Amino acid sequence: MVFRDGSRPHVGLIRTAGHKREEAVAPSPPRELSRRTLRYWQELFIYAWVIALLGSWYEIGLSIVMLALTGDHSWWRPAGVIDILQFAEPYGLGTIAVILVIVPLKERHRLRLPTVFMLNTAFCGAVEVISAQVLMLALGSNPFWDYSRYPLAAAGTSSASVLVFGLFGTLFVYFVFPVTDRAFDQVENRTVNVVFWLMLVLFLAALAVKLARYGWIVI
Repeated sequence: MVFRDGSRPHVGLIRTAGHKREEAVAPSPPRELSRRTLRYWQELFIYAWVIALLGSWYEIGLSIVMLALTGDHSWWRPAGVIDILQFAEPYGLGTIAVILVIVPLKERHRLRLPTVFMLNTAFCGAVEVISAQVLMLALGSNPFWDYSRYPLAAAGTSSASVLVFGLFGTLFVYFVFPVTDRAFDQVENRTVNVVFWLMLVLFLAALAVKLARYGWIVI
């Protein structure tokens, strides 16, 4: 069937008594998100959740590598089940900063890789410094990371760590985010909503266990 303007209707699966015929289905347009929508913030939380968990595993792996290279047992941190299921929140906060600030700047101003790297280094380093200071003010100590053995360490961070975060952030901007952002186009709102609430419950449970482990709350 052809309309008067020459266009054809989009048809999905047509079944008749004698045969089946499939015609191409018009691809659904990419989702258009606004910061005013709930889904936008749900996706942002999912990114932060995943990267915070991977960041915790990275820290455990780094301690194992440094112990093997140096023989210094002060690098070792116990890696039991509780440690494996904990989150490194600054990694998640850094991811949020990258998505909210660096990605739009890169797309809007067509920034080159060196500029993107420097911005990631500055923003992720700032996130770590602020996180360390908040912990010191709120809890009186920061038992989660210590850069005293690193070069140019100050205010809860070091030159080595901010360069690593800059590298991770740049890899995320150029390789991870474009792929996952397109993948989210294929996910329905209902699925995102279910995943979000499941992740939120798991995160709050892990956070409660962490705070209780260091004696800041009783559960």
